[in-house]
Amino acid sequence: MMKRREFVSHATKMGCAYAVATTLPRWAWAAAPTETPHYFVLVRTFGGMDVTLGLDPQILVPGADEKDMFVEYRPDEITETGGLRLAPAAKSLATHAADCLIVNGVMMRRDAGHEVNSAYMISGRGDAKAASVPGELSLARGEGPFGIMSSSGVYSAGKPISVSSTQDLLVQAEGENLPNWVEERLEFLAVEKGTPLELAEQQLVNGKEIALAAQKMVEGFKKEGQTVDARHAIAAALSVGGSRHAQLDLSASLDTHSNHATTHLQAQTQIWEGVAGLFWLFKRIPCGEGSLFDHTTFMVASEWSRTPYLNAAKGKDHNPFTNSVLFAGKGIRKGMVVGKSRLVTRKQTGTLADHIAAPWNYREQAIAQGPQGASFIYPENLVRTLGEIFGNPEGFHPVPSSVPFVAPILK
Repeated sequence: MMKRREFVSHATKMGCAYAVATTLPRWAWAAAPTETPHYFVLVRTFGGMDVTLGLDPQILVPGADEKDMFVEYRPDEITETGGLRLAPAAKSLATHAADCLIVNGVMMRRDAGHEVNSAYMISGRGDAKAASVPGELSLARGEGPFGIMSSSGVYSAGKPISVSSTQDLLVQAEGENLPNWVEERLEFLAVEKGTPLELAEQQLVNGKEIALAAQKMVEGFKKEGQTVDARHAIAAALSVGGSRHAQLDLSASLDTHSNHATTHLQAQTQIWEGVAGLFWLFKRIPCGEGSLFDHTTFMVASEWSRTPYLNAAKGKDHNPFTNSVLFAGKGIRKGMVVGKSRLVTRKQTGTLADHIAAPWNYREQAIAQGPQGASFIYPENLVRTLGEIFGNPEGFHPVPSSVPFVAPILK
């Protein structure tokens, strides 16, 4: 079993450099590690984002009208910067565009309900045999004493994954009781001797020093005048070596089956402003030879998009036939868009219009130009690609290795 002193040394190597920064007080930083980890943050939204308002802006094709696709902005309101095209809801990402990559035309196969499609998007499977990406990475790459730092529950698929609440961290840091809280978590663990969880138990006991560092960091944010939230808790946990993987859920009223116009735009704008704030925060925190952002891979995803036209209640319903995902940070090819979607008009279908993913050819690693070799970009392909980004660590196999990855995403 790892001794207290050994684990504290190991944890120091796990964490970021707190070396003197111009953006935070000198006292907030600890010693620089000898090796900087590769972090992962999943940002999950729930309700289904209309991608035409965010990552996949649209202009009506010739012969199409509002009954085919309702678009509530002018073409000149689309922001083109850093290799990306952003619809009005996502314009707050413009300052980070050169550090991001968009995948459009992600096929979700079918509408199996919010929970199932969300699990499919973040695990690459719809059969409950794999945890979400943070969970699978945690199992394969190890955890800090906080486990996965999350603003809500983490989809575990029944696997033994340790999770800490961002709210708990902030509350306990406020009361200066965070180190004691870490130790008290032991009371809720049923640990068998000789198992991997026994080591996790010891890590919790020995994590009090890390908890003190996280507490100081939260205090530093407050002294700067920032209103701390789950994003700050995640940044603190990763920076001090408490966690290596995190999940942030951003909530807004996205499921607009009625009154879609303006309402969904406002809600989705709130989501992307939250993402932009997360990136801004991570870029201000020194880590290794760069920032915490430079050492973190981000994935932002929802369970599906929305139908292109307005229904009888002036809303947009679920559309599982296209989706968009944002990647940012380490390991990705930045400032570009991979994949695309297309509008199939009422005239072409003979009934309602469709907004669907364009086929993808994995042999050519490009948009399919014909039926031969044509497939789609599915969630499992994106999860498989994340495996490549993290070097396919032993034990990380939420989807089979035979599943092709999307090569243009990789740096």
